[in-house]
Amino acid sequence: MIALIRECLRLAPAIPIGIIRETTRDIIFQGRRIEAGTWLLPMNALINKDQRMYGIDAEEFRPSRYFESIGADGKGLNGKGTHIGPLTAQAGFGFGKRACPGADLAEKVIAVTASRLLWCFDISFEDPTILERQSFFEALNPARDCQVRTMRPPPISFTLRSGRDRQALLEQLAV
Repeated sequence: MIALIRECLRLAPAIPIGIIRETTRDIIFQGRRIEAGTWLLPMNALINKDQRMYGIDAEEFRPSRYFESIGADGKGLNGKGTHIGPLTAQAGFGFGKRACPGADLAEKVIAVTASRLLWCFDISFEDPTILERQSFFEALNPARDCQVRTMRPPPISFTLRSGRDRQALLEQLAV
């Protein structure tokens, strides 16, 4: 479940851009000089599709990449044999010492919520062809226009699974 959640968050981040950082000294990055005091804005949605980190299929939905990344030592490989450390969910939780301290908790809360919904309900699209006509990536493409747009959620039906007692479920799901 965690691998599925990580892949969803990686390909469809809630926030496609990162938090502004300011350089504390002059640096040279990829042959360009960046002066101290320059504001930098990471494009997390693009970082999440970096082939050096996620492999040549970085733009494809493939949750199994998270299983492949974990070796006996808990470290990861990117398919080329290059050590990259543990493969994390995605750039949306930040980097290094300023990474979100609640990232692990967020993944677990999503996993518990999704598991309970899938256990309780049969979930279906009212119009199964809607996903063929509507795509998050068409609505949000930072590489093309850097604008954040939203997509109207498709109509979804939640039907209580057969054999489930509605009142017992409500009592069990109450927090």
